[in-house]
Amino acid sequence: MEKKYRVGLIGVGSIAHIAHLPILAARTDVEMVGAFAEHIESVQRTQESYAIQNAVHNMDELLNLGLDCAFVLSPKTVHAEQVVRLLEAGVDLMHFDVMDGHFVPNISYGAPVLKCLHAAMPDVYYDVHLMISDPARYAADFARAGASLITFHLEAVPDTAEEVIAAIRAAGCQVGISIRPGTPVEAVFPYLGVVDLILVMSVEPGFGGQKFLPTTPTRIAAICAERTRRGCD
Repeated sequence: MEKKYRVGLIGVGSIAHIAHLPILAARTDVEMVGAFAEHIESVQRTQESYAIQNAVHNMDELLNLGLDCAFVLSPKTVHAEQVVRLLEAGVDLMHFDVMDGHFVPNISYGAPVLKCLHAAMPDVYYDVHLMISDPARYAADFARAGASLITFHLEAVPDTAEEVIAAIRAAGCQVGISIRPGTPVEAVFPYLGVVDLILVMSVEPGFGGQKFLPTTPTRIAAICAERTRRGCD
């Protein structure tokens, strides 16, 4: 029998990543629970992000759902102790978005925050997404802080992607490349088999509350087809 991954939500407020719900719901191995299950039909119908209030009222309710994966949203309302409890319940990957105020207008947080997280939770796989203008410059800092994989934007370094890949590898991390919605997928074809991950953005980087772009699954499929054609593992 096919394993079902139970996916839930904790947090309140404006939720940008709700835009990805249609992709999750389309998978036969995913079961939406809690607020996700309640709102998936409306999200599929409009292909928009939603502000879901009181999605899960407390951490005990979330853990009682028996999740394999959790989306931790609205960080102002989620405490470190709650994140630790999620990890203890089996969540083993944390996606860490970094914005520099230059490549994207908003600013988030940097390597010192990641270092603190890693010190408290050293066994987590830290998937670090650098939405910054000079990823090679900071690759070593994030690696020392605890990054497991570092993803950079091809648009930030169109002429020096190979050097950035080398810098991340030299720092001891796996490498990912991300592209914005307006970048042709063919731009990443030369790096298939070279990097460990291709991140295809379904919204513009740096902003919450955006509509999911319905062309995204087709873009991902084109990359997968090219990957198969090349015989990449």
